[in-house]
Amino acid sequence: ELVEFMRDHTPEKRYPTVLGSVKANAADVLSVLRSIKTGFDLSASLRQGAAYFGTKQWNNAFVRMFGYAKSKSSLDELEASMYNNKYSDQAMEVKRDLGLTMLGETFTQREEAFASKFIRHIPLLKNSERAYEGFLNDVRFNRFVDVLGQLDKAGNGITDNKQAMKDLAKVIAAATGRGELYAFEQSAKGLSTILFSPRFLVSRFQIMYNPIVKNGAARIEAAKSLARIAGISVAVVGLAKMAGGSVEDDTRSSDFG
Repeated sequence: ELVEFMRDHTPEKRYPTVLGSVKANAADVLSVLRSIKTGFDLSASLRQGAAYFGTKQWNNAFVRMFGYAKSKSSLDELEASMYNNKYSDQAMEVKRDLGLTMLGETFTQREEAFASKFIRHIPLLKNSERAYEGFLNDVRFNRFVDVLGQLDKAGNGITDNKQAMKDLAKVIAAATGRGELYAFEQSAKGLSTILFSPRFLVSRFQIMYNPIVKNGAARIEAAKSLARIAGISVAVVGLAKMAGGSVEDDTRSSDFG
């Protein structure tokens, strides 16, 4: 309740020039238009969440997602459970890397499809926003703390290694559609006005090279995520072909898959 009060009473950023204000509002309007196009569905589970499809974390988050859409109190309960978790402190240390995006935070931190505060005033779209945000926060957080728990149980804990935790968090974030923009992090808002979903676009490349560039627990997690996405892709294409669909299976073709 305290966090919600602070969030709702924080003054909006004021711009020193009229041009700056116009540019900021234009970016928000474009974000709303994009949200209207992508909203009113529950696509996060099979788009951003595909890398964890079928896992315990995905299954639980998928069931709870409908509750997030229906009621804001369900999302509040998710936040409360995060703070109450054994590994809450560790997760909060790498919150940005993990992509924990609570509703009402700054533009660059929130999920791209719903990156404008105007959305909360649009009926039904705010429900879709809660489902989207809730599902991804749920999967990311619980996957992260579950991996930490498994490592501790096996005697290979990394809770005392900040870099290892950051790498693990970044791998999970990329696997769930929130890629790292590196030098362009401060330009995330601008990029979102010219690209439909820059973080998601970048994350698809990071999923492929993370198993190579990461080490330790992060590399293992990255390899598992890549394997799941590859398996799901092959299964979908295979089922489509069995059903009589036209599927390009020549790997030399630009239409492969």
